[in-house]
Amino acid sequence: MRVLYVITMLFLSAVITANAQNTSTSPLELKGAAKKQFNDSTLLNAGATAAQIQQYNAAKTLANNKANQVRKDSTLSFEQREQQLQQITAEKNNSYKTILGAAVYKTYNKFKNKPIAAQLAEINRPTEQKMINDCLDSVNATASQKQEYFNIKRLYKDSVKAVLSNPSLTDVQKKQSVKALNRRKDQQYVQVLGQVRFNRHLLAKQRRRLADSNN
Repeated sequence: MRVLYVITMLFLSAVITANAQNTSTSPLELKGAAKKQFNDSTLLNAGATAAQIQQYNAAKTLANNKANQVRKDSTLSFEQREQQLQQITAEKNNSYKTILGAAVYKTYNKFKNKPIAAQLAEINRPTEQKMINDCLDSVNATASQKQEYFNIKRLYKDSVKAVLSNPSLTDVQKKQSVKALNRRKDQQYVQVLGQVRFNRHLLAKQRRRLADSNN
């Protein structure tokens, strides 16, 4: 019984100490903690691992410390201070890119000014291929028809890239060629699906995109 009493008192003491510490936390510290939590969540949503987030935060702390030292250096002129701060920022961003990798770094920069809810909505948004596959299912396309559809789509994209990267073509010629490829692609879709099913498929895609844009 005495042991239980001692344990209980120690627990209550720890709770009181924790509450006192929380009460003494300044608004600035709370704001900084919230900002860090948001940034860590954004990095996680962008695809960063726990180890990468830890390395990112370490690089950020190091860069902030360097920047603070530069700002406090009264021997520097305004131009020298700005130049050194720009260099620190460039080095910091290069470190971030090295730590996270190009793909995660790009996604993080896209997410960092968006609320967490908007980030999650973008992550959970169906891919273009899944959306098209769902629309093909909605018009009862067979497995072979879907396979042919995606083969046509892939060849169309490759052809468009080839046209746009052709230095011998003018901008007008490129535009005309892409339009011709687009017409040919739709004609091939009709051959695979049939005109009625193709029209229903187009309508399903339009409705799906409209629904996604409203969410």
